[in-house]
Amino acid sequence: MFATILVVGMTCWLAMFSPVEADPADQTVTPPLFDNLGSLHHPITTTSEEAQRYFDQGLRLVYAFNHEEAIRSFEVAAQQDPQAAMPYWGIALALGPNINSTMEKKNEHRAIEMVQKARRMADRATPVEQAYIDALVTRYVGRKGAKRKRLDEAYAKAMRLVAQQFPEDADAATLFAEALMDLRPWDLWKPDGEPQPGTDEIVTTLESVLAQAPGHPGACHYYLHAVEASSQLERALPCAERLPGLMPGAGHLVHMPAHIYMRLGKYHEAVELNQQAVDIDQQYLAGRNQTGQYADGYYTHNLHFLWASLAMEGRNVEAMKAARDLSTTITTEEARKDRWKELYLPTPIFSMIRFGRWEEMLRELPPPKGLRLMEGMWRLGRGLALVATGRLPGAEGEHVALAGLTKQIRRDRTTEEKTERALLKIAERVLAGELAARRQRYDDAIRLFEEAIKMEEALPFSEPPLWPLPVRHNLGAVLLLADRPSEAEAVYHV
Repeated sequence: MFATILVVGMTCWLAMFSPVEADPADQTVTPPLFDNLGSLHHPITTTSEEAQRYFDQGLRLVYAFNHEEAIRSFEVAAQQDPQAAMPYWGIALALGPNINSTMEKKNEHRAIEMVQKARRMADRATPVEQAYIDALVTRYVGRKGAKRKRLDEAYAKAMRLVAQQFPEDADAATLFAEALMDLRPWDLWKPDGEPQPGTDEIVTTLESVLAQAPGHPGACHYYLHAVEASSQLERALPCAERLPGLMPGAGHLVHMPAHIYMRLGKYHEAVELNQQAVDIDQQYLAGRNQTGQYADGYYTHNLHFLWASLAMEGRNVEAMKAARDLSTTITTEEARKDRWKELYLPTPIFSMIRFGRWEEMLRELPPPKGLRLMEGMWRLGRGLALVATGRLPGAEGEHVALAGLTKQIRRDRTTEEKTERALLKIAERVLAGELAARRQRYDDAIRLFEEAIKMEEALPFSEPPLWPLPVRHNLGAVLLLADRPSEAEAVYHV
């Protein structure tokens, strides 16, 4: 498996992007009713068939993590029937936090406005609709000064009651499970595979939904996320096989089974789905002046996952193309402003290292100034290329420069600083270990690689990982050189 390098509190690539906000540039154009988002239907109290259709589409898009497009659909539903309460509920729901995004104050203000409007319209709503609205009120309206964590906990508690009160409502239970997931985003399982507090309830809730509605796209989607870091991945295979066909026009859902397939070694299946997801999102985004989390985050995530799965399948040329395509989605200016976006830029370097493209690596131009992490990975790539081609003095120089970059981070109080420092430290240990191995100082090399492995394995789960060059490969190779084959075998088996 790929290594895992992340810091607590930021354990998903998608979490690097801005919270949900509808793109004002698209507000003058009525969104279409897409014909490729499946058939999920949640009846609401309305006098308008169009309002119902747009509401259904909005909820499908929430489940597909395209929250900006969901908001646009809910807004049209509200325009078609201004007296219907649930479209306003939908807008407020889609503006909220999710496992990949926190919530900005400006979105919170609008969410409060929308859920209060839904509450004012709730007199003509059904009891289940009123329960949905009352539960969502707790997510946004609390005591003065209430922290987001407390509000999210109150919402999860309220949705538990809704799910219990209406056990035949698959959406109520699905949204309850998501509310629980939002309390521990990307932290549902301990490193040893044991569940964190609350995880068992998430899993059993989603399994109960899938037992009564196997084709529920939201439950299938969340179930894959809920179990992907567990030690029992096989239980997710039925959902993984169904999900792409449930909403074939939702790129993120078509991509999602790759989270399971990658960890089970089904690399070819992961490649196929990620390529489909990239194509779907390219078609969706074509001609749209759309920014925000979906355009900037989920599409890029699909490209990143495509590269990772191609690399694991050993498809050198195609992986390199995917890496170049990925790196061009982030401009230098964006990377300077947002360190999380910089993390994508070294992907071509990782590809050159993985496939031993040493002469190409040595021709790679230095990165622009102000991109410390990118420079560090460039130094790593050059250093490894120089080691592999027998030019050790040059490799020593790259190691000195790389170690110096690590020392430039004088504090590591933010998640960005911690992640950057961790990646640079691992790179420094790997290059030092390869230098030692080349000089036949095998004990030193083994120690350095073991230190790097500890840095990987002490950190939480994410797919794809930020460090895509498993150091166990390096350690196993040097153990073989040191004539310690049984230890090498043990390293490779983990």
